Amino acid sequence: MLQRLIHSAKVNVFDSGRFYFGVLIALTVHMVFRHGFIKIFVQNVENEWVFSRVLIAILYGLTYLSCFFSMCFLKNKIPKIFFNSWIVIVCISISHEINFIIDNYSEYNLTSSLLSGQAFINARITFPILFLGVWQAINRSTYPTELLIKFIKIVVLANAVCICIGLIFDISFFESYPKSGRWGYSGFLLRDHSVVLSSIILIEELSKPKVSWRVFALLTVSLLFLGTKSGLLSLALIIYLVLIKSNKIRLYIAGFVGVLLGTLPWWLNEVVALNPFWNSVYINHGAWGVLFSLRNESLVMFYHIIKTKYNLFHWFLGGQIRFEDLKIEMLAFDVFVFYGLVGFVVFSYFFIKWIPSWKYAIPLLVALGSGSLLADSYLFVMWGVWIYKESLSKTNKTKYL
Repeated sequence: MLQRLIHSAKVNVFDSGRFYFGVLIALTVHMVFRHGFIKIFVQNVENEWVFSRVLIAILYGLTYLSCFFSMCFLKNKIPKIFFNSWIVIVCISISHEINFIIDNYSEYNLTSSLLSGQAFINARITFPILFLGVWQAINRSTYPTELLIKFIKIVVLANAVCICIGLIFDISFFESYPKSGRWGYSGFLLRDHSVVLSSIILIEELSKPKVSWRVFALLTVSLLFLGTKSGLLSLALIIYLVLIKSNKIRLYIAGFVGVLLGTLPWWLNEVVALNPFWNSVYINHGAWGVLFSLRNESLVMFYHIIKTKYNLFHWFLGGQIRFEDLKIEMLAFDVFVFYGLVGFVVFSYFFIKWIPSWKYAIPLLVALGSGSLLADSYLFVMWGVWIYKESLSKTNKTKYL
């Protein structure tokens, strides 16, 4: 009886592409409703209600558990780069949690850590690596992934239409920063999700032999009017790495951008004067504060912590700072803060080995300045699923040549 039950669970859940396809659809639907809920009731993620956080913890916790059992059944099929990277980061994460318990036993709160603290964020970072390893082990056909990307495309295009409607009719629900005084429209999605998902679909569209210029125009407008630097950077990188084919033109553009950045303190004040919010940031924090959205000040804070509190262990494995206390929101620095040099090398090697070309690295390049991929495991998963679809499509084409 027990063996039959285990076999049934393996076939229908842990070794089932259909099951995990359903999981991703469910997580996407949850994302849409959650973002609408946040925009209506609490305006930003930081003020999200406990019930919503508990629901996220349950959904992703159960999915993580399923992936863990899938890994046990499919260990030999999971690509080693995913399995080994996951093992290393999980071991570092567990060691940190144990250290935090030992150092602050009287103040340590397991529930808080699991719902919104260190353990929760560690799980969000390691979950995508394990999920994508399992996804590749059970999906040898591009069909489920293509179907999923089509579904995401519908969501993204509907959101892009809402961005345009919000822009034209000034609808506060569609604002990127509701009731904050900052300008921009992200539709019914939160701004980071709008940037990453719109970028994926735009790159997908521009990679087709026949491009739909209506889709291109709609997604370009949506990235332009998000009111975020990450949206503008992502669009610029897509144009630079995907749309422009000439290396000579790329070289000219790179030189021009270098000159702009080098002269930033001399001309930025004229631009920010047009916007009261950014003008205030410029007056109080300077040109680099505007460019990095004050992340440069978090870097200064981190530098002082390194000088006063870091020892050899922290340099190699991180763990001196809890996620709740300092998030720089620049991917490379966040990885070093939380996982040390070992984690930094593991993540760097993982991305270099996994990402097939520069155009697929665009969400990662944007995350170097915003940290969005580390902040939300759903975005990491969807980015990875898309990369796998493209890699598998190329492999299948090569077989028939």
